[in-house]
Amino acid sequence: MVIINKDTLDMETIRGNTASFAFKCTNKTNNLSMFKDGDTVYFTIRKIIGGNAILQKTCTTFPDGICTIEVTPQETQSLDEGNYIYDLLLERASGEVDTLNPNRKYSNYSVKKGVKNE
Repeated sequence: MVIINKDTLDMETIRGNTASFAFKCTNKTNNLSMFKDGDTVYFTIRKIIGGNAILQKTCTTFPDGICTIEVTPQETQSLDEGNYIYDLLLERASGEVDTLNPNRKYSNYSVKKGVKNE
């Protein structure tokens, strides 16, 4: 499970849980999907701005204009508890790059300790 603040796009997940999410980007003028064939969306988690990627996922298919980022329980388990940053970048087939986090280059990504059932 991943919790996303709809205003800031900050995310929170529990270590060892699935943290997949899906989203749609539309053009304000005609409400058409911004995603086209040949585009790639990158979801990258880093410890600090400018730091190395700790986890990077990609999306290259957009059924019904929707991008789904799949983050497995094994991947969230590999992250230490704490605060990270993430970005969402759209690299168009033409080579243009757009940041999808509105009004900021990075958003916060928090990994919390879960309750272990024994």
